[in-house]
Amino acid sequence: MKIIASILLAATLTSLAELPSTVIRTNQQIATTITNGTAYTYAGTNYVDCSRYSRVGLEFSAGGTNASSGSHTLVFKRSMDGTNYETTAGIVWTITSSGTTPFRLMTNWDVGNYNYVKLFYITNSIDADLTNATLWGYTKGYLRE
Repeated sequence: MKIIASILLAATLTSLAELPSTVIRTNQQIATTITNGTAYTYAGTNYVDCSRYSRVGLEFSAGGTNASSGSHTLVFKRSMDGTNYETTAGIVWTITSSGTTPFRLMTNWDVGNYNYVKLFYITNSIDADLTNATLWGYTKGYLRE
């Protein structure tokens, strides 16, 4: 009996060790130009589905149109059902850019008990447009318990 139990345990551990890690990448389809000195409000419907994972990864990339440097704030809202989102900032991510140098920044957030995350708005506080802007959301391989 101990031999059978040992074999089953070894088979189970082997199969768990071989489970693939999945990452789902979601394009948030934001405007490619974020105008200087303004707040870009996202009106799209794309979101990151976090219903199976407790964390979300975010990737933002762009480049400035002149030598201005400064900070930008990306504000996200969360939802339990994918329809009714928070009316205030759920996640706030402040980043800094420098002149015309293209940048790509990433971060991770714990979304708590929420199932969906989407962009609310981006503020561009510098005196330059951000061009070639992209925003991606990633769900990481942490299963909810």
